[in-house]
Amino acid sequence: MKIYTGLLIILSLSFYQFAYSQADELYYSPYSYYGLGDKISSNALRNRALGSTGIAISSPINIVTDNPASYANLKQTTFEFSSSYKKSRFITDSIRIKRSNIAFDGLTFGFPANKHFTLVLGLNPVSKSGYKVRQISDLVHENDTLKLLTIRSGDGGIQKTILGLGIPFLKHKLNLGVNAFYYFGNISRYKETVFLQQGFINTLVKNKTNYKGWGYHFGVMYSDSMGKFQFRIGASYQTSLKLKIQQTYEYYDVKPNITSFTYIPFDTLEKEKKQFKYPGEIGIGIGLDQFNKLTLGFDFRYFDGTKLSTNEPNTVFKKSFKFQYGLEWVPNFSEEGYWKKVAYRFGGYYHQSELQLFNQSINQTAVTFGMGLPFRRTLSRLNVFFELGQRGVATQNLVKEIYFSTGLGVTFNETWFIKRKLE
Repeated sequence: MKIYTGLLIILSLSFYQFAYSQADELYYSPYSYYGLGDKISSNALRNRALGSTGIAISSPINIVTDNPASYANLKQTTFEFSSSYKKSRFITDSIRIKRSNIAFDGLTFGFPANKHFTLVLGLNPVSKSGYKVRQISDLVHENDTLKLLTIRSGDGGIQKTILGLGIPFLKHKLNLGVNAFYYFGNISRYKETVFLQQGFINTLVKNKTNYKGWGYHFGVMYSDSMGKFQFRIGASYQTSLKLKIQQTYEYYDVKPNITSFTYIPFDTLEKEKKQFKYPGEIGIGIGLDQFNKLTLGFDFRYFDGTKLSTNEPNTVFKKSFKFQYGLEWVPNFSEEGYWKKVAYRFGGYYHQSELQLFNQSINQTAVTFGMGLPFRRTLSRLNVFFELGQRGVATQNLVKEIYFSTGLGVTFNETWFIKRKLE
């Protein structure tokens, strides 16, 4: 069984790289124009169904990356991976469009090396960028009014590798943990300007930015018994990032054809390496759980977006916060009957975003639910996830997104590093 798990990890890594590159071409959101793009949740499907809570949630059979201190309670070697589908409807004052995409959400592998510490390895998406915006404007030239078509588009994203460590103290009442993240990836932005009249020079500028660098995530969790339940309180701090960036500019002449355009490259410029600074995030949470029976979680996160800078007009980054809540309930795992062993999950969140356009906050709210379907004679589960949410507003030429997301993933559990005794 261990050989099969190892092969599964290798195949999943290969599939992840292929699926992630394909998803770059499918992802779409006009709000991914800003910053590093849309943030992508790296939580396992179990936690996403619980409103993406996790700062004060710990499990002996699930990996919770939101607080690395939770790793210390992992009792079995665990491998998790998932994929998701999202369908969005974007609404403005005058336009309604639909978009959908499929993405591989990442994979995580954790194992308790011994009673003193637990290791976690992972590969997860961080952000995605994908948009295309057309604008026709009037340009006065020598008493003539010219029509100028401007097309702004972008694609790409950032990924991260995870190396995590969880250490228990005071008989697992106090746990400490750390994640070391290595970020890498690239985001391309395109600006195409085309005159709708003949006789003018049309251009396309492609700006490709490569990102790489290290970041760290620290966590602490305290647990104590309350009858049959464990009460937990947790805190996490993700340090600010200083990513090294290198930008390449490519310039093209645009030759309009009858039905399309021809792009002829004429220059390339590479800029010196710089640093991109991204603020850190702090979070606190409280939780209550009884293994394979009940889990409750409440999280609060704070992010200081004022430390981000932008040259875009009518765009401001401000302080942001997020409230999250989640509930998991298993009717009776020890009794006969398959559906009594199923984990039923519910949750939701409200996010006051750091992004503000035309004095309007681009906030997000969602409700989540899902199930953990157990395999027979094992603690491994097939996880199903659903989310209904909305982001932004359809006023002042802004965009409101109404979306439905669903995901499918697997959590495999095995026992490794056990010394066999023959009597």
